[in-house]
Amino acid sequence: MSRNNDNKKKKRITIIGRFKQFILRGENEREDSEELKLRELISQLSWQWLLRQLPLMTSLFLFAFLSITARYAAQTKDVRINELESDIDDYRNRVLTRSSELTERKRQSKIEEALKAMGDSTLTATSEAPFLIPK
Repeated sequence: MSRNNDNKKKKRITIIGRFKQFILRGENEREDSEELKLRELISQLSWQWLLRQLPLMTSLFLFAFLSITARYAAQTKDVRINELESDIDDYRNRVLTRSSELTERKRQSKIEEALKAMGDSTLTATSEAPFLIPK
């Protein structure tokens, strides 16, 4: 009967317990009675254990997939935002340039010079100072 009990105790050791033994065993230590090998540990993995872990593995895979997808989408949007900001800066600079050119062309002295260059001499600047008309 003691042999039966010993065999049952050995069978009760779970995969996790054997894995703990495998990891916790020092490199210099040796177990004479029962030496654990990685091949033995892998051979004890069963389909039942794998099926019990399947929801966890699926959720981890799903979480990893979603986080990678979200990161890619965020990077894509960030690149698009940077492109649009550079376009806005370019348009802003063009508007400022056009506005300054228009201001330069609308000055009285520039208009007079342009009229003289075209040969229109009827429009000239007054020599009298401007004055206010009373109401």
